[in-house]
Amino acid sequence: MEKLLKPEAWHPEIDIKEYRFDNGLTLLVLPEHRLPIVSFQVHYAVGSRNERLGITGISHLFEHMMFRGSKELGPEEFSQVIQAKGGEVNAFTTSDNTSYYENLPAAHLELAVRLEAERLVQLRLTQDNFATEREVVRSERKLRAVDSPLGLPLELLSAMAYTQHSYQWPILGWDYDLRNLTLEDCLDFHRTYYNPANMVAVISGDVEPESAQAMVGRYFGTIPSPGPPPPVRAQESPQRGERRAIYKKVSQVEAFLAGFHVPSLRDPEIYAVLLLAAILGEGKASRGYQRFVRPGQAIDLEVHLPPPPFAYQDPGLLIIIGLAAPGYPLSALEAEVWQEIAQIQEQGV
Repeated sequence: MEKLLKPEAWHPEIDIKEYRFDNGLTLLVLPEHRLPIVSFQVHYAVGSRNERLGITGISHLFEHMMFRGSKELGPEEFSQVIQAKGGEVNAFTTSDNTSYYENLPAAHLELAVRLEAERLVQLRLTQDNFATEREVVRSERKLRAVDSPLGLPLELLSAMAYTQHSYQWPILGWDYDLRNLTLEDCLDFHRTYYNPANMVAVISGDVEPESAQAMVGRYFGTIPSPGPPPPVRAQESPQRGERRAIYKKVSQVEAFLAGFHVPSLRDPEIYAVLLLAAILGEGKASRGYQRFVRPGQAIDLEVHLPPPPFAYQDPGLLIIIGLAAPGYPLSALEAEVWQEIAQIQEQGV
Protein backbone atom coordinates (compact mmCIF):
# COMPACT_ATOMS: atom_id res chain seq x y z
CA MET A 1 0.00 0.00 0.00
CA GLU A 2 2.81 2.44 0.83
CA LYS A 3 4.28 1.90 -2.62
CA LEU A 4 0.95 2.69 -4.29
CA LEU A 5 0.67 5.98 -2.40
CA LYS A 6 3.96 7.33 -3.73
CA PRO A 7 3.56 9.98 -6.46
CA GLU A 8 5.77 8.03 -8.91
CA ALA A 9 3.23 5.20 -8.75
CA TRP A 10 0.50 7.55 -9.97
CA HIS A 11 2.46 8.62 -13.04
CA PRO A 12 4.80 5.78 -13.95
CA GLU A 13 7.20 6.29 -16.82
CA ILE A 14 5.67 5.17 -20.10
CA ASP A 15 8.26 3.40 -22.22
CA ILE A 16 6.93 3.76 -25.77
CA LYS A 17 9.07 2.35 -28.57
CA GLU A 18 8.88 4.17 -31.92
CA TYR A 19 9.77 2.67 -35.29
CA ARG A 20 9.77 4.21 -38.76
CA PHE A 21 9.49 2.17 -41.95
CA ASP A 22 10.82 3.11 -45.38
CA ASN A 23 7.32 3.74 -46.77
CA GLY A 24 6.65 6.40 -44.11
CA LEU A 25 4.65 4.30 -41.65
CA THR A 26 5.18 5.08 -37.96
CA LEU A 27 4.73 2.32 -35.37
CA LEU A 28 4.40 2.95 -31.63
CA VAL A 29 4.66 0.00 -29.23
CA LEU A 30 3.84 0.08 -25.52
CA PRO A 31 4.59 -3.26 -23.79
CA GLU A 32 2.27 -4.12 -20.90
CA HIS A 33 2.48 -7.74 -19.77
CA ARG A 34 0.06 -7.85 -16.84
CA LEU A 35 -2.73 -9.35 -18.96
CA PRO A 36 -2.54 -11.51 -22.13
CA ILE A 37 -4.35 -8.96 -24.30
CA VAL A 38 -3.35 -6.36 -26.88
CA SER A 39 -4.83 -3.33 -28.59
CA PHE A 40 -3.94 -2.81 -32.23
CA GLN A 41 -4.81 0.63 -33.55
CA VAL A 42 -4.43 2.31 -36.93
CA HIS A 43 -4.76 6.10 -37.01
CA TYR A 44 -5.02 7.91 -40.35
CA ALA A 45 -4.26 11.63 -40.32
CA VAL A 46 -7.45 12.64 -42.06
CA GLY A 47 -10.72 14.02 -40.73
CA SER A 48 -13.28 16.66 -41.57
CA ARG A 49 -10.49 19.30 -41.54
CA ASN A 50 -9.19 17.74 -44.79
CA GLU A 51 -12.49 18.13 -46.60
CA ARG A 52 -13.88 21.00 -48.62
CA LEU A 53 -17.35 22.20 -49.48
CA GLY A 54 -18.83 19.66 -51.87
CA ILE A 55 -17.33 16.61 -50.15
CA THR A 56 -18.05 17.31 -46.47
CA GLY A 57 -18.69 14.11 -44.53
CA ILE A 58 -16.51 11.94 -46.78
CA SER A 59 -14.04 11.11 -43.95
CA HIS A 60 -16.81 9.65 -41.81
CA LEU A 61 -18.37 7.92 -44.82
CA PHE A 62 -15.04 6.30 -45.59
CA GLU A 63 -14.83 4.98 -42.04
CA HIS A 64 -18.00 3.06 -42.86
CA MET A 65 -16.62 1.93 -46.22
CA MET A 66 -13.67 0.25 -44.50
CA PHE A 67 -16.10 -2.36 -43.13
CA ARG A 68 -17.82 -3.05 -46.46
CA GLY A 69 -15.49 -5.83 -47.46
CA SER A 70 -12.19 -6.49 -49.20
CA LYS A 71 -10.76 -9.04 -51.61
CA GLU A 72 -10.51 -11.58 -48.77
CA LEU A 73 -13.54 -10.68 -46.63
CA GLY A 74 -17.17 -9.86 -47.28
CA PRO A 75 -19.18 -6.95 -45.82
CA GLU A 76 -18.90 -6.79 -42.00
CA GLU A 77 -16.85 -10.02 -42.02
CA PHE A 78 -13.81 -8.17 -40.68
CA SER A 79 -15.62 -7.55 -37.39
CA GLN A 80 -17.04 -11.06 -37.27
CA VAL A 81 -13.60 -12.68 -37.62
CA ILE A 82 -12.10 -10.58 -34.81
CA GLN A 83 -15.10 -11.12 -32.54
CA ALA A 84 -14.91 -14.87 -33.10
CA LYS A 85 -11.43 -14.74 -31.53
CA GLY A 86 -12.77 -13.00 -28.43
CA GLY A 87 -11.93 -9.49 -29.63
CA GLU A 88 -13.78 -6.23 -30.12
CA VAL A 89 -13.65 -3.89 -33.10
CA ASN A 90 -14.57 -0.25 -33.53
CA ALA A 91 -13.65 2.97 -35.32
CA PHE A 92 -14.27 6.68 -35.03
CA THR A 93 -13.81 9.86 -37.05
CA THR A 94 -12.90 13.23 -35.57
CA SER A 95 -12.18 16.63 -37.02
CA ASP A 96 -8.52 15.66 -37.45
CA ASN A 97 -8.16 11.88 -37.73
CA THR A 98 -9.87 8.58 -38.48
CA SER A 99 -9.02 5.64 -36.22
CA TYR A 100 -9.64 1.90 -36.25
CA TYR A 101 -8.85 -0.49 -33.41
CA GLU A 102 -9.06 -4.11 -32.36
CA ASN A 103 -8.75 -5.21 -28.72
CA LEU A 104 -8.17 -8.96 -28.57
CA PRO A 105 -6.18 -11.80 -26.98
CA ALA A 106 -2.45 -11.37 -27.59
CA ALA A 107 -2.28 -14.75 -29.31
CA HIS A 108 -4.36 -13.32 -32.20
CA LEU A 109 -2.49 -10.05 -32.71
CA GLU A 110 -1.08 -11.17 -36.06
CA LEU A 111 -4.60 -11.81 -37.35
CA ALA A 112 -5.61 -8.21 -36.64
CA VAL A 113 -2.42 -6.82 -38.22
CA ARG A 114 -2.86 -8.96 -41.34
CA LEU A 115 -6.54 -8.05 -41.80
CA GLU A 116 -5.91 -4.31 -41.33
CA ALA A 117 -3.16 -4.41 -43.97
CA GLU A 118 -5.33 -6.47 -46.32
CA ARG A 119 -8.27 -4.08 -46.23
CA LEU A 120 -5.97 -1.09 -46.67
CA VAL A 121 -4.66 -2.53 -49.95
CA GLN A 122 -7.61 -4.63 -51.15
CA LEU A 123 -10.62 -2.60 -50.00
CA ARG A 124 -13.71 -3.33 -52.07
CA LEU A 125 -15.01 -0.02 -53.39
CA THR A 126 -17.95 -0.60 -55.72
CA GLN A 127 -20.91 1.50 -56.76
CA ASP A 128 -23.31 -0.82 -54.95
CA ASN A 129 -21.64 -0.81 -51.53
CA PHE A 130 -20.88 2.91 -51.86
CA ALA A 131 -24.52 3.79 -52.57
CA THR A 132 -25.73 1.58 -49.71
CA GLU A 133 -23.33 3.02 -47.15
CA ARG A 134 -23.97 6.61 -48.25
CA GLU A 135 -27.64 6.16 -47.32
CA VAL A 136 -26.63 4.61 -43.99
CA VAL A 137 -24.52 7.68 -43.23
CA ARG A 138 -27.31 10.04 -44.29
CA SER A 139 -29.65 8.22 -41.90
CA GLU A 140 -27.06 8.52 -39.14
CA ARG A 141 -26.83 12.24 -39.79
CA LYS A 142 -30.62 12.55 -39.59
CA LEU A 143 -30.66 10.67 -36.27
CA ARG A 144 -27.75 12.46 -34.62
CA ALA A 145 -28.26 15.99 -36.00
CA VAL A 146 -31.70 16.63 -37.48
CA ASP A 147 -33.76 14.54 -35.02
CA SER A 148 -31.59 15.38 -31.99
CA PRO A 149 -32.89 18.29 -29.89
CA LEU A 150 -29.54 20.10 -29.95
CA GLY A 151 -27.96 18.64 -33.09
CA LEU A 152 -28.74 21.46 -35.51
CA PRO A 153 -28.08 24.26 -32.98
CA LEU A 154 -24.65 22.76 -32.32
CA GLU A 155 -23.94 22.75 -36.06
CA LEU A 156 -25.01 26.39 -36.25
CA LEU A 157 -22.69 27.23 -33.36
CA SER A 158 -19.64 25.80 -35.15
CA ALA A 159 -20.60 27.44 -38.42
CA MET A 160 -20.75 30.81 -36.62
CA ALA A 161 -17.54 30.29 -34.66
CA TYR A 162 -15.42 29.40 -37.70
CA THR A 163 -15.64 31.55 -40.79
CA GLN A 164 -12.39 30.38 -42.44
CA HIS A 165 -11.33 27.08 -40.88
CA SER A 166 -12.75 23.71 -41.97
CA TYR A 167 -13.95 23.10 -38.39
CA GLN A 168 -16.99 25.11 -39.47
CA TRP A 169 -18.76 22.06 -40.94
CA PRO A 170 -19.82 18.97 -38.97
CA ILE A 171 -17.90 15.69 -39.00
CA LEU A 172 -21.08 14.07 -40.34
CA GLY A 173 -21.01 16.53 -43.25
CA TRP A 174 -23.81 18.50 -44.85
CA ASP A 175 -26.63 16.38 -46.27
CA TYR A 176 -26.47 18.14 -49.65
CA ASP A 177 -22.83 17.12 -50.00
CA LEU A 178 -23.51 13.54 -48.87
CA ARG A 179 -26.28 13.18 -51.45
CA ASN A 180 -23.95 14.30 -54.22
CA LEU A 181 -20.80 12.37 -53.30
CA THR A 182 -19.65 9.92 -55.98
CA LEU A 183 -17.69 6.69 -56.05
CA GLU A 184 -14.89 8.56 -57.80
CA ASP A 185 -14.74 10.99 -54.85
CA CYS A 186 -14.18 7.98 -52.56
CA LEU A 187 -11.56 6.41 -54.81
CA ASP A 188 -9.64 9.68 -54.94
CA PHE A 189 -9.96 10.08 -51.15
CA HIS A 190 -8.60 6.56 -50.61
CA ARG A 191 -5.61 7.15 -52.91
CA THR A 192 -4.75 10.42 -51.19
CA TYR A 193 -5.15 9.70 -47.49
CA TYR A 194 -5.12 5.94 -46.91
CA ASN A 195 -1.46 5.12 -47.33
CA PRO A 196 1.39 4.23 -44.91
CA ALA A 197 2.94 7.71 -44.95
CA ASN A 198 -0.29 9.16 -43.56
CA MET A 199 -0.85 6.67 -40.76
CA VAL A 200 0.39 5.71 -37.33
CA ALA A 201 0.01 2.14 -36.06
CA VAL A 202 -0.08 1.51 -32.31
CA ILE A 203 0.28 -1.77 -30.42
CA SER A 204 -0.23 -1.76 -26.67
CA GLY A 205 -0.31 -4.78 -24.39
CA ASP A 206 1.29 -8.17 -24.01
CA VAL A 207 3.83 -7.92 -26.84
CA GLU A 208 7.57 -7.51 -27.25
CA PRO A 209 8.55 -4.41 -29.26
CA GLU A 210 10.93 -6.27 -31.57
CA SER A 211 8.37 -8.91 -32.50
CA ALA A 212 5.72 -6.20 -33.01
CA GLN A 213 8.06 -4.31 -35.34
CA ALA A 214 8.77 -7.46 -37.35
CA MET A 215 5.07 -8.34 -37.56
CA VAL A 216 3.96 -4.90 -38.74
CA GLY A 217 6.88 -4.76 -41.17
CA ARG A 218 5.85 -8.10 -42.64
CA TYR A 219 2.34 -6.92 -43.52
CA PHE A 220 2.63 -3.13 -43.87
CA GLY A 221 6.29 -2.53 -44.64
CA THR A 222 6.11 -3.34 -48.35
CA ILE A 223 2.89 -1.43 -49.10
CA PRO A 224 3.83 1.34 -51.55
CA SER A 225 3.16 4.92 -50.54
CA PRO A 226 2.83 8.12 -52.58
CA GLY A 227 3.97 10.09 -49.53
CA PRO A 228 2.00 12.20 -47.09
CA PRO A 229 -0.77 14.40 -48.49
CA PRO A 230 -0.32 18.17 -48.42
CA PRO A 231 -1.11 19.60 -44.97
CA VAL A 232 -4.15 21.74 -44.28
CA ARG A 233 -2.92 25.20 -43.39
CA ALA A 234 -6.24 26.81 -42.49
CA GLN A 235 -6.05 29.39 -39.73
CA GLU A 236 -9.00 31.14 -38.14
CA SER A 237 -8.59 34.87 -37.67
CA PRO A 238 -9.14 36.24 -34.15
CA GLN A 239 -12.78 36.89 -33.38
CA ARG A 240 -13.42 40.58 -32.79
CA GLY A 241 -16.71 40.41 -30.96
CA GLU A 242 -19.65 38.29 -29.92
CA ARG A 243 -21.63 36.50 -32.60
CA ARG A 244 -25.18 35.58 -31.68
CA ALA A 245 -28.04 33.79 -33.44
CA ILE A 246 -31.50 32.54 -32.48
CA TYR A 247 -32.58 29.06 -33.57
CA LYS A 248 -36.33 28.44 -33.37
CA LYS A 249 -37.91 24.98 -33.17
CA VAL A 250 -40.81 23.27 -31.41
CA SER A 251 -39.62 22.45 -27.90
CA GLN A 252 -40.91 22.30 -24.34
CA VAL A 253 -37.75 23.93 -22.93
CA GLU A 254 -35.39 26.70 -23.89
CA ALA A 255 -31.62 26.40 -24.14
CA PHE A 256 -28.61 28.53 -24.83
CA LEU A 257 -25.35 27.33 -26.37
CA ALA A 258 -22.09 29.25 -26.17
CA GLY A 259 -18.71 28.49 -27.68
CA PHE A 260 -15.35 29.87 -26.58
CA HIS A 261 -12.22 29.60 -28.71
CA VAL A 262 -9.55 27.64 -26.81
CA PRO A 263 -5.91 26.66 -27.52
CA SER A 264 -4.92 23.77 -29.74
CA LEU A 265 -3.75 20.37 -28.53
CA ARG A 266 -0.15 21.48 -29.06
CA ASP A 267 -0.53 24.31 -26.53
CA PRO A 268 0.24 23.27 -22.91
CA GLU A 269 -2.55 25.56 -21.69
CA ILE A 270 -5.16 23.23 -23.17
CA TYR A 271 -4.78 20.91 -20.17
CA ALA A 272 -5.76 23.69 -17.76
CA VAL A 273 -8.81 24.38 -19.94
CA LEU A 274 -9.72 20.68 -19.96
CA LEU A 275 -9.55 20.68 -16.16
CA LEU A 276 -11.71 23.82 -16.01
CA ALA A 277 -14.32 22.18 -18.28
CA ALA A 278 -14.47 19.19 -15.92
CA ILE A 279 -14.81 21.42 -12.85
CA LEU A 280 -17.63 23.38 -14.46
CA GLY A 281 -19.66 20.61 -16.05
CA GLU A 282 -18.64 17.03 -15.33
CA GLY A 283 -20.98 15.12 -13.06
CA LYS A 284 -23.14 16.02 -10.08
CA ALA A 285 -20.19 17.38 -8.13
CA SER A 286 -19.48 20.00 -10.80
CA ARG A 287 -20.05 23.69 -10.17
CA GLY A 288 -22.60 23.80 -12.97
CA TYR A 289 -24.75 21.10 -11.41
CA GLN A 290 -24.42 22.39 -7.84
CA ARG A 291 -25.01 26.01 -8.80
CA PHE A 292 -27.79 25.69 -11.38
CA VAL A 293 -29.30 22.20 -11.67
CA ARG A 294 -29.63 21.27 -8.03
CA PRO A 295 -31.38 24.54 -7.02
CA GLY A 296 -33.76 24.21 -9.96
CA GLN A 297 -32.81 26.99 -12.39
CA ALA A 298 -31.64 24.52 -15.04
CA ILE A 299 -32.55 21.04 -16.20
CA ASP A 300 -28.95 20.58 -17.23
CA LEU A 301 -25.74 22.58 -17.49
CA GLU A 302 -23.06 20.92 -19.61
CA VAL A 303 -19.55 21.99 -20.54
CA HIS A 304 -17.91 20.15 -23.42
CA LEU A 305 -14.28 20.13 -24.50
CA PRO A 306 -13.17 16.85 -26.11
CA PRO A 307 -10.04 15.29 -24.56
CA PRO A 308 -7.46 13.30 -26.54
CA PRO A 309 -7.84 11.42 -28.85
CA PHE A 310 -10.87 13.52 -29.79
CA ALA A 311 -9.23 16.88 -29.02
CA TYR A 312 -8.86 19.51 -31.72
CA GLN A 313 -5.50 19.65 -33.48
CA ASP A 314 -6.00 23.37 -34.13
CA PRO A 315 -7.64 25.84 -31.73
CA GLY A 316 -11.06 24.43 -30.91
CA LEU A 317 -14.22 25.29 -28.99
CA LEU A 318 -15.24 24.90 -25.38
CA ILE A 319 -19.03 24.63 -25.51
CA ILE A 320 -21.47 25.46 -22.72
CA ILE A 321 -25.06 24.20 -22.98
CA GLY A 322 -27.68 25.42 -20.52
CA LEU A 323 -31.25 24.06 -20.50
CA ALA A 324 -33.55 26.28 -18.51
CA ALA A 325 -36.04 24.67 -16.17
CA PRO A 326 -39.70 25.10 -17.22
CA GLY A 327 -40.87 28.54 -16.15
CA TYR A 328 -37.35 29.84 -15.46
CA PRO A 329 -36.30 32.64 -17.84
CA LEU A 330 -33.54 31.59 -20.20
CA SER A 331 -32.06 35.11 -20.13
CA ALA A 332 -31.74 34.89 -16.35
CA LEU A 333 -30.01 31.51 -16.52
CA GLU A 334 -27.56 32.78 -19.11
CA ALA A 335 -26.75 35.88 -17.08
CA GLU A 336 -26.15 33.78 -13.95
CA VAL A 337 -23.79 31.45 -15.84
CA TRP A 338 -21.73 34.44 -16.98
CA GLN A 339 -21.64 35.68 -13.38
CA GLU A 340 -20.30 32.31 -12.26
CA ILE A 341 -17.59 32.39 -14.93
CA ALA A 342 -16.68 35.97 -14.01
CA GLN A 343 -16.31 34.86 -10.40
CA ILE A 344 -13.88 32.13 -11.49
CA GLN A 345 -11.90 34.70 -13.49
CA GLU A 346 -11.60 36.91 -10.42
CA GLN A 347 -11.16 34.34 -7.66
CA GLY A 348 -10.00 31.16 -9.41
CA VAL A 349 -11.51 27.75 -8.85
